[in-house]
Formats: sequence, C-alpha cells, structure tokens
Amino acid sequence: MENNNDLIEALRAAQRSVFKTCATYRMILQVFGPVPPFREMLLVEQRHRTVLTGMLRKLGAAAPIDDWETRAAIPVTLIDAGEDALETAMAHAALYERLYEQMRDPAARRIFRRMRNISRDIHQPALRRCLEQARAEEMRLEPRMMLA
Repeated sequence: MENNNDLIEALRAAQRSVFKTCATYRMILQVFGPVPPFREMLLVEQRHRTVLTGMLRKLGAAAPIDDWETRAAIPVTLIDAGEDALETAMAHAALYERLYEQMRDPAARRIFRRMRNISRDIHQPALRRCLEQARAEEMRLEPRMMLA
C-alpha cells in the first residue's frame, strides 16, 4: 500500500501533466481559433485540474506551481499542433495507466482510470480526426499553392 507521500507525488505528476496540456491547448486556440476538438478538450483538462487539486487539498498538500503558460510551444500549423497534442494524449494515457497500477487508494485509482480512459478513448480519436481533416485540407490547398 502506498503512503500519503507516494499518493501526493502521483497526484502532482498528473497535475503537472494537466498543466502542460492546458497551456498547449490554450496556445493552439489562441493561434488557430476555436478549432475542434481543442476547446472541448481544454474544458475537460481544466476539470481534471480541479479534481486533482481537490484531492491534494484533502491530503493537506499544495498543488505544484503551474509554470507552463510561458513554456507552451507556439504551433506553426494545425498539423503540428495536432501531432503534438496526440503525442501528449498518448503520453498522458501511459502516465495515468502507470499511476493507476501503482496506487491502491480507491479514489486515486478511479481518477487515474477515468483520466486514462478519457485520454485513450476520447481525446486520442478526436485528435486523430482533427489531424486527418487538417491533412486533407492541406492536400486540397497544396495544388493551388503550386499554381501561384
């Protein structure tokens, strides 16, 4: 059984991952506007942030400092943004799976399982669709660019 320190560190690791994702999605929305699925996914990640913060507070622990707003990369194309976001979602699912397997606390396990499932079963497919659409749009526009 993990001790409170292990649980706190697991929650903080998840929280740092959520900070990065939120900052990345905000940057994508700032650069490209309200492109699906990023706005909706940002809302989900913000809820994850709230849940994790609440669990940390219950344990009497502070959340880590969110310093990602100044560190988020500015995407050049929507394809770049989608590829980076998909890579992040896959890393999240792996992190949450690992944390789920390590934890014995029932509440933490429920949260990590839910976050893993959302990342794997909802976010990743949505990001793949976004990428397909962005690539199709690029292919559609590419012949026009050659004519110019």
